[in-house]
Amino acid sequence: MMYKSNRKNHKFGFTLMEMIVVLGSFAILAIISTSTLFIALSNMAKAKVTREVRRNGDSALQIMERHLRVAQALPTPVAVPPPVYQCGGNRVDYIDQYGQAGRFTCVTGVPPQGNFIASGSADIPITDQSKVSVENCNFTCDSSDPRKWVQIDFSLISIVNPNSTRPTEKQRISWKSQLNLRFE
Repeated sequence: MMYKSNRKNHKFGFTLMEMIVVLGSFAILAIISTSTLFIALSNMAKAKVTREVRRNGDSALQIMERHLRVAQALPTPVAVPPPVYQCGGNRVDYIDQYGQAGRFTCVTGVPPQGNFIASGSADIPITDQSKVSVENCNFTCDSSDPRKWVQIDFSLISIVNPNSTRPTEKQRISWKSQLNLRFE
């Protein structure tokens, strides 16, 4: 027995409405996935910049704390140079564990290097000037006896792309630490 097929009664393909619904669904999925991707990339860039600023600041603070904690003394300020010892403002002088004079200085406004925290008389940077800049920096000593404690307070700002207006590329982080000194 042979069956005859009536092609007029069978529908093949999709209607226009079905195609529009499917294309609309794909468009909505594409928009959602694209925006999620952009948010993830933005957060990744912000985390990278924040990590770089935090790494520089943590490193600088650890170096300063280590040197000042094991220092033999903070020299008493002298009225007549040389040397003039200072503890306050943008500089702190100390005598290290080997009896050598040392200092930490906040160097600001020195083109082309920029703003950085320096160690020693040679002003060797302990922050990476190509990635961060010192925005605020201050050393404070006990006013009654400058040999009791030192407070370190500084802020770093990222300079990954100084002309950028994107907030993800501009990070500012502050550090504050008060050291009780071990020597008498």
